Amino acid sequence: MPLQNCTEVTPACPVEATTYGYAPNYAVNMISVVISETCCVLQFGLGIRYRSSSFAIVLLISSAVECMGYIWRIQMNSNPWNENVFKQLVVVWLPQQAIKTSAC
Repeated sequence: MPLQNCTEVTPACPVEATTYGYAPNYAVNMISVVISETCCVLQFGLGIRYRSSSFAIVLLISSAVECMGYIWRIQMNSNPWNENVFKQLVVVWLPQQAIKTSAC
């Protein structure tokens, strides 16, 4: 079976042949979700307290998208061949780093 037709991990479609080359770790990504959400709430609270609302809004959006990215990686844990989740990661999660940097 050619690798272009792989939709799940099987002996013919090993996890090593996926884009990442591994299945993302569930526990590490779940911890990252919790940390990202905590930072998201703290950044928004500090933005309101110190009256820097535009900065806080950009960081809030960026942190929320970062959390979504970790959730998508958790979804890839069960099936690293899922192309839709990978496309969402590339289109949404990677540009959020530029958004967060532009806020600073």
